[in-house]
Amino acid sequence: MMKKNLLSAVALLLSALLLLSGCGAVTDALDEHFPEDPTLQEDDQNTDPFPDREGRTYVVLLTTQLESNSALSTVSLLTFQTAKESIHWLEFPAALYIRSAGNTLEGSYQRAYQTELTNESGTGVSATNAGISAVRSLLETGLSIPIDYSINLDKEQFTALCATLQDSPMTLYESLGGLEAGEHTLSAQDAISFLTYNQYSEPTEGQLAARRCLIAALRKRAVEMLDKEKLSLHAMEIRGEMTTDIPTKGGEDVFFLRRFLTAKNDDVTLTHISTQSVFYHNARYRVLSKENTRLQINEQMCVYKKDLSASQFDPSGVFWDPSSRVMQTVYSSAPMLPELYTLTAILEPAQEEPETLPDSSDAPSTGNAPASGEQ
Repeated sequence: MMKKNLLSAVALLLSALLLLSGCGAVTDALDEHFPEDPTLQEDDQNTDPFPDREGRTYVVLLTTQLESNSALSTVSLLTFQTAKESIHWLEFPAALYIRSAGNTLEGSYQRAYQTELTNESGTGVSATNAGISAVRSLLETGLSIPIDYSINLDKEQFTALCATLQDSPMTLYESLGGLEAGEHTLSAQDAISFLTYNQYSEPTEGQLAARRCLIAALRKRAVEMLDKEKLSLHAMEIRGEMTTDIPTKGGEDVFFLRRFLTAKNDDVTLTHISTQSVFYHNARYRVLSKENTRLQINEQMCVYKKDLSASQFDPSGVFWDPSSRVMQTVYSSAPMLPELYTLTAILEPAQEEPETLPDSSDAPSTGNAPASGEQ
């Protein structure tokens, strides 16, 4: 009985600490203990076990649904590498080709998402959760990466999140998303229009570039706006503006928010999955390169202590149709990794150094000074 009372007291103490964790020292203490190390949650029933996972490395699926056509607008995987205090952001194109192992689903993760929305007879939230779960399962199976948590933002939730950050300033160094290069201040609707703009000569490349710029701008705004001494309060507010399975009682929401806000710009990297456009069954899809993607997992996401082998990646052929020769060509193409960007490079792109002329004081005199206006 005494042991039971002691456990209850400890639980109450932890709850109180979480509620009072606006204090930086308390949130630091929570960071030492939560969330539970995912290496302790490996699936022992896997007959072809993956390499050991890097300790305290977490993978989060982030999706948005910003338009009214029941399609996902963006899909990303975020890897929080807490030992390195870094974050890797991997973007997926909307038309990525995915099929189920039993050929019962063929097309893209959009079809998986929309199929579950149609089949789910419950509330809107339960239908969304079912759709996200289907996408999550397909990505886990194909990429051979366990996804720890998921976050989804619909249009209303995304608008509320942008309102929390107020209008976000953004500097564009090239024309993107229907906006000219220069300084912009984006409302929530501006941000949605910018993300969903598709009138590019190369739509996938244009949209992925726009995503990077907006991610960098919103993260910079969050760092400026959110008080790091009140993270638990911010976490509660932000949590109300998304659909997620990240737990609150263990302090995990504060854990991830802290890392999102405190990682250095050079330690937050962004890139996209390596794909090529393929016309298949009267539709255009993006087919990924198996070896490129495996290298991205091993060298950029760094989920595992040892490299994921070729046989372990996409073991059931989720990302291509073996009957399509063109898909096979793309899927088996030689490695050529997409460019990896840091937040620093996005926010402050290196400017080409202008060519410098010799100092005239050091140059030998010719005795013939140029006439006024001569070059």
